[in-house]
Amino acid sequence: MSISSHNNNQTLDNGAIPVRTVFGAVPTSPTYTATRADVTPAATPTDIILLMGSATKTIMVTKFEITPTATANGTLDFYIYKRTAANTGGTFATDGIAKNDSLNVDSTATIKLYSANPSSLGTGQLIRGRRMSLACKTPNGIPVQEWVEEFGNNNQQPMVLRGVGESLCINMNGQTMPSGAEFYFTFEWVEL
Repeated sequence: MSISSHNNNQTLDNGAIPVRTVFGAVPTSPTYTATRADVTPAATPTDIILLMGSATKTIMVTKFEITPTATANGTLDFYIYKRTAANTGGTFATDGIAKNDSLNVDSTATIKLYSANPSSLGTGQLIRGRRMSLACKTPNGIPVQEWVEEFGNNNQQPMVLRGVGESLCINMNGQTMPSGAEFYFTFEWVEL
């Protein structure tokens, strides 16, 4: 009897009869998540939050999420840039990276959440953009809109960051923020 592999995680003999089912392997690459909730942006923000690469590891971004709300309904444009040169200046916080497995080593990537805009934005390329509806914080029938973007599915590469000069940034292009604007952000990545 010859054994051949088949998609759908089944092993088949030469008569195409399933011999055993093998369930997907549990990923073993160190994976990390960073979430920021109730983020109040600057009045006219540029880069609000970024995931910065590492000097010692390759960072493979697998997902980001954005959820915006405001005091009243409205719309905002969100831009996702892959920067190949680092931002300079600005005021930011860098804490709060969760290990998806508590046995993972500490993350070597960095999250920067800006409370004051960078004085200079690094060189980069726009990779995604979206106009999103802002739901009112007081429910009024307009649903909260969430943007979830996953990289690395369907045989495509994840978004790869090499070195501390590269980053994945969520940018607002200097738009004036509506009253009471608050955002929720999540990044997920693997370090190799």
